[in-house]
Amino acid sequence: SKNLNFIISDSAIEDYYSDNIKDFVLGSELVRCLYAKIPIKAPEIVNFRKLIRQYPKSSINEIRSYCFKFAEKSFLDDSLWIDFDELIANTPFRKMKDNISLLTYNKYLENSDPSYYYFIKIIDYKLSGDISPLSFEYDIITAIILNKRKRDLLDKLQDSIYLKSIKQVDYEIY
Repeated sequence: SKNLNFIISDSAIEDYYSDNIKDFVLGSELVRCLYAKIPIKAPEIVNFRKLIRQYPKSSINEIRSYCFKFAEKSFLDDSLWIDFDELIANTPFRKMKDNISLLTYNKYLENSDPSYYYFIKIIDYKLSGDISPLSFEYDIITAIILNKRKRDLLDKLQDSIYLKSIKQVDYEIY
């Protein structure tokens, strides 16, 4: 721990990403969005529908407040990329076969079942085969760089121990 630098600069992460861009091809669709699962009996659903549909022109604080009061489930951080398949896994949208068309031609999705309304306001998307955004890969790249540093340190320590033992003739060969 003493000999390992755990601080990884943003520029080191950006350099790794740039140097290895071909390794960051998406295997599934990603979205930045607002998502809410609201009970059918929730009040003022028409107003909420208008707010989420008009976002970012509407207030995120009003959307958050409504979701806090009434939503069964919500995701309201439009700066984070999430896997679209995971987002729609337990919604009526999962029955739609073509995610690419769904994302390409719609910025607002709404559906319902007997118990809930499902709202998705798409801010941005990346399709399968596109390059993954750096912000989505940030933690993975950080772990890769840290593991590389650990491996380099272990190699140096092994070399050091080996050279030291050769000089002191403090080893046996079996």
